[in-house]
Amino acid sequence: MADDYFDTTLTAMEQLLLGTKIAVEHFNGRFHSIHGEPIAEVEIRGLWDHAVVMDSATVARLLMIPDSSSVAFEKVAEQEDGAPAGFSARFFNAYTRDDETNSVIAFMDNDGAMVSIESLYVQRIMLNVLAPKYFCTVAFGLMAITAYRHGFRKISLFAAGSGEELAGDPDALAGYDVWPKFGFDAPLMRVDLQRNALHALKDCLSVQEVLALVPQWWADNGTPREMLFDLAAYSKSWDILLDYLTAMLDKGEV
Repeated sequence: MADDYFDTTLTAMEQLLLGTKIAVEHFNGRFHSIHGEPIAEVEIRGLWDHAVVMDSATVARLLMIPDSSSVAFEKVAEQEDGAPAGFSARFFNAYTRDDETNSVIAFMDNDGAMVSIESLYVQRIMLNVLAPKYFCTVAFGLMAITAYRHGFRKISLFAAGSGEELAGDPDALAGYDVWPKFGFDAPLMRVDLQRNALHALKDCLSVQEVLALVPQWWADNGTPREMLFDLAAYSKSWDILLDYLTAMLDKGEV
């Protein structure tokens, strides 16, 4: 059951995010097909018992699609990189890295005893140096809030890169370090903590437990892995994300 206080909190945060320059200029649902045709609404099939039609602004925020993007919507099978079968949005724009295509998939996942739940999978978000500061932060904040409002239960992804790679190449992928700042978490095994081991971290069982104790250790020694954002009301994921968004807004740079 939805919680009025929590919903009010998310609505207030959503309005703050929508008031940022990034959202005003880039997340209005003004995207087009790969043939250049404007898209006003999108019919999503395969998630619910019936097709659901969403307006383009809702879709833009749910699937992190900036204005002026060229977008291809399609039903996809499970892919070799582990991405699930579902309803895919593949898109590129002026902020996408050369020769890359961003992708988000809406799909039905099994939760426990074969109970199907609505989920999102961020398959690929590759931004270039032209993207404004906090671009992905605002985009993900709007994604999470929109997903919660439409009944989605989780957002998952593969957080690429590692501390070792980033230390040797400033342009290396840094998803392993960035996504946990937004509230994503993943379990850890003892072997994950053996590089430059710290006694303070010996009992940590998750990425967020490490970050709560010695955040710089994960930045320096973290490794790639599947991560999850729990969209349930009052989850730890929301605590982290809302704190991060509040700190960003307080800086007045968006």
